[in-house]
Amino acid sequence: MAKYLLTCACGEDTVVEDAQAGGRATCGCGKTIEIPTLRQLRHLPPAPGDAVDQSQAWSARQGIFSALIICGVFAAAIGGYFWWTVPQPLEFDPVHRAQFVDQQIAVMTPSDAWQVWITNYEILRQTGFDEYRPQNIPLILQIQRRHRLFYAPAFTIAILALICALVMVYQPGAKSHSRGT
Repeated sequence: MAKYLLTCACGEDTVVEDAQAGGRATCGCGKTIEIPTLRQLRHLPPAPGDAVDQSQAWSARQGIFSALIICGVFAAAIGGYFWWTVPQPLEFDPVHRAQFVDQQIAVMTPSDAWQVWITNYEILRQTGFDEYRPQNIPLILQIQRRHRLFYAPAFTIAILALICALVMVYQPGAKSHSRGT
């Protein structure tokens, strides 16, 4: 809360807060003084020690530095998320695949087996047997490219923001020098 000096008729200053606007205060001499409204109170001189210390206020340089650090960390977090969540193709395990096929064959009826032969293996008879590859490889590659579109620029932005912040730290700033007259 802001504090102001209100001068009594006796000449003594009384410290009042803006929350007291429109009320009454007691002076050190014992007199009751009327505190002006908030609008009028702002025209009074500030109480000692209540004025904003300009040396503690942020400069534009500190604000830009902080914004660059926040931007860099945020971009690194986004890039890290997309890099960490990139899907990888599953490794083919021939033993596991053979067990799976054996389980499927064990529960098939002859008509089911014929239908599987027609839809899957007739084509293989004509073209030959190749190494088994999971069918979702193109989809996984597409998702990997999409993730790369996010994490590569995000890491680039993070690095550039942090480099700019470091340059601001080590670059001599424009400091005000007091000259003797």
